[in-house]
Amino acid sequence: MRKTAQLTLEHGIERDGKMITEITLTAPNAGALRNLKYFDIVMLDIDALMVLLPRISTPTVMEEEVANFTFADLTRFAEAFSVFFERGSTSPTV
Repeated sequence: MRKTAQLTLEHGIERDGKMITEITLTAPNAGALRNLKYFDIVMLDIDALMVLLPRISTPTVMEEEVANFTFADLTRFAEAFSVFFERGSTSPTV
């Protein structure tokens, strides 16, 4: 089973009249990383994250929604995502 991380958005995403504030991220596998550069992901490059986040989020966060993240929410994503680079860590809540 792949690692997961819970992400609580400060500002949330409005979709279909509902506010999404909780997102589960799943550790990316090779398929989720296709056409992305590892260096860009590790450096938390915004363009790379806009492609990667829809592939590993539940509910799926669309690329244009990632583009509208506040800096605070983008930072929360980076913190939650960083757990996937740690060996033997448990699922965090950010």
